[in-house]
Amino acid sequence: MTSVANHARIRPATPDDAEAIASAHVSSWQAAYRGLLPQDVIDRNDLASRTATWRRILAARSDVLVAEAADHTILGFAGLSPSRDEDGDPATTGEVQAIYLAPPAWGQGTGRELMAAAVARLASTGFTRATLWVLDTNARARRFYEAAGWSPDGATKSDDRHGTPITEVRYARPLPPHASQAGTWRLGDLTVRRMGFGAMRLGEQTGRAVEVLRRAVDLGVNHIDTAAFYFSANELIRRALAPYPDDLVITTKVWPGRHASGEWYWASPAQLRGQVEENLRALGRDHLDVVNLRVPPSGSTGSIAGHFAALAELRDQGLIGHLGVSNVTPAHVAEALAIAPVVCVQNRYGVGAAPAEHDFVDACGAQGIAYTPFFAIATSDPEPAAITETAAAHGATAAQVRLAWTLQRGSHVLAIPGTGNPGHLAENVAAATLRLTDDEMALITTVAKPQET
Repeated sequence: MTSVANHARIRPATPDDAEAIASAHVSSWQAAYRGLLPQDVIDRNDLASRTATWRRILAARSDVLVAEAADHTILGFAGLSPSRDEDGDPATTGEVQAIYLAPPAWGQGTGRELMAAAVARLASTGFTRATLWVLDTNARARRFYEAAGWSPDGATKSDDRHGTPITEVRYARPLPPHASQAGTWRLGDLTVRRMGFGAMRLGEQTGRAVEVLRRAVDLGVNHIDTAAFYFSANELIRRALAPYPDDLVITTKVWPGRHASGEWYWASPAQLRGQVEENLRALGRDHLDVVNLRVPPSGSTGSIAGHFAALAELRDQGLIGHLGVSNVTPAHVAEALAIAPVVCVQNRYGVGAAPAEHDFVDACGAQGIAYTPFFAIATSDPEPAAITETAAAHGATAAQVRLAWTLQRGSHVLAIPGTGNPGHLAENVAAATLRLTDDEMALITTVAKPQET
């Protein structure tokens, strides 16, 4: 996965990066330890030997991230691994073996983004805790780690490999939940994590939208649902995430639209090209990963063939990668499949759905079609006892239980909860770790059924 910092692109290192990483390593090491280690030790850290070392490392392992400037200069790196400590569990504890940033990049925010990416990478591997070691007298580094959420855990060790005794202090931190813990699904040839993000609310939260979007990617989200008619959502996505992470999949939708006056309209088949191009411009892309045809409420019993065929033609022209449908019936899906492949259905669905809607979800799974509910965490007042009691049993919120129930309805079900609040975002992603029992699933499903009269 590639993530994007304010001033750098964070990506996995390749063997071709060896010399550039070595250069950043040497300059950072010499600047960081000047005055903390003897000068002869500082001087021994030369570029040639570091380059040779990095060539060996990168030929054998892939758990190194680099921060790369727009001109492709390597600004720094982070090396990751399972815990190497005798008292550490390598199955649950990851380690930041090293993190260095060339001095010209200090104080620019790139170090924070590199550390965030390192933490996210460890979390995506399944670790729940992370550690690192730091020289006890390196006050600058210790301030940096503490500002990033790390704290000493009481462990220390002595090291004299540089010819002079030094003491290192171990820092630790819990790892945040990660979207990968929900599993993945393929939309055609695109692999997405089943815990995604819906952008509908971003236009109402422009002040925090960029922060929330970047945080979502840090937490492993690689599937974002949007639309040109979501106010300024597409522009905010572009501002926050372009150049886009390599694995990011953006799904948008067309048919509804807004005139410059703000007035709503429903596009004709011929107007769909303009809506697709509007999304392309706002997102800054040359093609759209997935486009859903959003059917108007008045079209619930009518044909979608003309509109879907128009999108299929745009797909054939390379403007669209894959097609989906939204706000549809099983008959609509059958009609669309007769024209072109359908990778996803996006409908309103969640706790409280009618039996026919549960059947539709199951039918999509049987056909290998993703089902992406919107308003999956819409709450009721009061919440059903099955929700509140399950939440209490797991130490979770009602929204998290609703999300967990939705995800456990099938491996083809994708969640796209939206929020403009970073705290709520973390809670939503944490629902990926919540596992409801069969009895809890059945109970929640049962109370969703209409009462017999």
